[in-house]
Amino acid sequence: MSATVRDIARLAGVSISTVSRVLNDMDCVDDATRERVKRVMNEQGYVRRPHVKPSDRARTVCIVLSDDTDRSIHSHPTVYTILGGLTSRLTELNIGNSLFMLGDAERGAGALLSAKADGYIFIRTRREQEDIVIPKLLEQRNAPVMAVNRLLDDQRVSYVNLDDYAAVCHATEHLIKLGHRRIGFVMGEESLRNSTLRRDGYLAAMKQHGLEVDGDWVLSGAYSEDYGKRAAREVLRLEPERRPTGLLTASDVIALGVQKQLLKSGLRLPEDMSVVGFGDVELAAYINPPLTTVRIPAREMGIQAANAINYLMQSPSIMNIKILMKSELCIRGSTMAYSPNGFE
Repeated sequence: MSATVRDIARLAGVSISTVSRVLNDMDCVDDATRERVKRVMNEQGYVRRPHVKPSDRARTVCIVLSDDTDRSIHSHPTVYTILGGLTSRLTELNIGNSLFMLGDAERGAGALLSAKADGYIFIRTRREQEDIVIPKLLEQRNAPVMAVNRLLDDQRVSYVNLDDYAAVCHATEHLIKLGHRRIGFVMGEESLRNSTLRRDGYLAAMKQHGLEVDGDWVLSGAYSEDYGKRAAREVLRLEPERRPTGLLTASDVIALGVQKQLLKSGLRLPEDMSVVGFGDVELAAYINPPLTTVRIPAREMGIQAANAINYLMQSPSIMNIKILMKSELCIRGSTMAYSPNGFE
């Protein structure tokens, strides 16, 4: 085993800091001491290891997703668009990345802590996973933690997120301005923070306009086309006078299932029911009828997340970066003004 700086200091009878000063050719060491330290280095065959600056070392980011994300890729197009922007920008910044599929939070926390990285980015993780794993990361790893497409209250956690609450408020008001008063909301999984924020935005807009919400109008389930179909069947079981005339959904994939089922059941869209999606995936403009939806700047969110975590890794004195991005309501053919006769 080669000699260390500590060994040289002990054999030369000096401090470790003195050896360091000799190695760095600093002037604050007398000639006799300098020569003695150098002689011991030569006798011990000491070879100085190259100093690697953080900026010169290959940096890596661990991207964390819930392990059920990869089981239905087509159900999460926004996630994969974010990933595309994120990984492309990380490559441009010469930052490596790895994917970690998180299952059981308690067991997964230990495995994630052993996956050494310079930063951690959470995308589409469940609330209980975030609440268990992220505090452990913050306590045991000196590395920035970021959430993308979700809003966390912890001041130590950075995020790049859409204003989900405001986006659904705006979408709800769009239907209200069209004359709809019975408006339902088909949300995604309640275990995801952005799902509940979207639901809360809907409830707030309805309350602000003095509109009551029937408990049967708010449905929760998976982000999938199949769940959209099931939700539509639940709505159709209601008596026509109790049935919503407008439906908001938490994703375009859910909206696609809703529209397919409503059309299969003989309804005319949007004459008999208006439908609003969330995400503005590429398919949204081409389905029948074209979907009115909230546009998420998904790729830009990924790019901004890469830029932000790069800055955090280079500037450890910065506690967090919080970016809240704006959405846009794309109005297409799936919504129209409400009329009791189905036309306006």
